Amino acid sequence: MKFFVFSLLMFPVSSFAGIVDISDLNKKALLIRLYASAAPRGLGRLQYKQGALSDADAESVLKGEGGRIDYLYGRSMKIDLSGKELDTSLYNRDNGDGVAEGVIASLRDHK
Repeated sequence: MKFFVFSLLMFPVSSFAGIVDISDLNKKALLIRLYASAAPRGLGRLQYKQGALSDADAESVLKGEGGRIDYLYGRSMKIDLSGKELDTSLYNRDNGDGVAEGVIASLRDHK
């Protein structure tokens, strides 16, 4: 038990927080922007696809995966766009603190 508590202390608090309301956002546009801000991780580099995610690919992924996306073309996503809220903690863990919130703010600024 002590090891578990110690291991939690090694992660920044922001890695565990981050439920954001996305009910007002276009989920396809959000996925495209989150994809552009994500980095390939581990063996995902073998599936890495350079360039932007197309509208057609984003729509297909959202329909096929139901909004739950672990990896997309080798990029670590760890998101669930099926609801009205997005837990950004795992996405930010793999792509940088506050990256998802920055993408969401950018989308809201350009509405």
